[in-house]
Amino acid sequence: MSQSEVVDTAPGAADSSQDAPHRTMHKPAVYTQVVRGSVLFTVAVGIGALGGLAYLSVAARINAGDRSVVGAAGFLFQALMFVNYATSMGIPVAVARFAPANNRDVNTLFNWGLVYTAASSLAGTVGLFVAARTIFEDQTAALFESGYAAGLALFFVLLVGQSFAILVEIRLVTMRMWGWVLTRVILVVCLRMLLFLVPSLATNPVGLLVVMAATPALSGFIGAVALHYVHPERDRAGLFPLPADSGLVLRYATVNWVAMLAAQAPQFITPLVVGKFVDKEQYGAFFVSWTIVTVVFLIPHTVGQTVLAEGSRAHADPERQAKLGLAVAGSIMVAMTVGAYALGGVAVRLLFGEGYGLATEILPRMVAAGVPWALTAILLARARVYHQQLITVLITGGFALATLLPVSLLAATSGVPGAANAWLIGNTVAAMFALAMATLGHRPEGSPATAVDAEGIEVLAT
Repeated sequence: MSQSEVVDTAPGAADSSQDAPHRTMHKPAVYTQVVRGSVLFTVAVGIGALGGLAYLSVAARINAGDRSVVGAAGFLFQALMFVNYATSMGIPVAVARFAPANNRDVNTLFNWGLVYTAASSLAGTVGLFVAARTIFEDQTAALFESGYAAGLALFFVLLVGQSFAILVEIRLVTMRMWGWVLTRVILVVCLRMLLFLVPSLATNPVGLLVVMAATPALSGFIGAVALHYVHPERDRAGLFPLPADSGLVLRYATVNWVAMLAAQAPQFITPLVVGKFVDKEQYGAFFVSWTIVTVVFLIPHTVGQTVLAEGSRAHADPERQAKLGLAVAGSIMVAMTVGAYALGGVAVRLLFGEGYGLATEILPRMVAAGVPWALTAILLARARVYHQQLITVLITGGFALATLLPVSLLAATSGVPGAANAWLIGNTVAAMFALAMATLGHRPEGSPATAVDAEGIEVLAT
């Protein structure tokens, strides 16, 4: 095979020369996939962002007389997202890393990922119950107004569905089924808005939680079933037999789960910390800003996932792909920051009303933190492609410490404005640290993987 060709392989993929021509593409096409995938994923994120803003705008207008309703619903949603992140077990990263191909072994591993996350979601729901009784009793009281059993059952169903939705979306990305990715997002946004037509859901915290989370959860359940049948019959899989590479995938998922706990901790713990120190009305303003910021921060993250998936293909050029990913993510984040400073205040007042003035104050600073985050996210994806486990842990650990420590201190002393300042400062420090770690762990372009990380690379590259 010439140097200009790439064979896409994965656990269990055939290596025969007869099959190879059907799985080859020229190197320029590989580079194009990073840009194309990043742009399409950004479009999907943009659609989701508009849907999220529409949801918040309607919810804020309906509950203009009592902003604490939006604040209480926002905290419950952030609690759902936190437990989702904490119980992902690294499966989303493993799906992105090991599933560029489509065969029975890959599909078996994906099915086990669904089972694994469902079980971990049950454990996470139990953890929520403990936290609700000890730390966040006031903040979670609305969820249990109809009893603990009903509240926990609702939380568990929403949590499993959200977990499935994440795995389904990443699997669709690895299969380059961009039409499905965009269609799923559009349907979720449209169906969510239709739920506002149910009066009992629009004016209480639990109802607003259902409006926000039920449609993504439903898409996860439906998508998991649909993915089984979209494959050719020869590639459809159950749970057995286990592929020979199962142990490797589980180890990779576990290592990266630990790294993800640190990498994403600030994005999921920060709103809980702020909610502990401010009242529900102030938290309503924070939730408006934080929801926008979370969507904005997803752009570098999703570009990084695309770099990870494309860089993991055989004979890929991770260095060039990482630079392309950084150019895409960085330019978008700079544009977002300029827009937030220029139009953020006007947009918040227009969408949510004058009662959310605090959001207009903190939003530009929080969006600006996305510029250094773009660098951190791409460097993290690069380290994962190379299986540089120590660098991965250092970058993610540094990001967690650099952001959570100042947020915790300033939220307690200065409330929401202090948390916004800490978010910008912490992300800047974290990006500088990530660049230093990536420089120390630099691998010259085109050099082979070391013995330490060759095992994982060879699963896809041999």
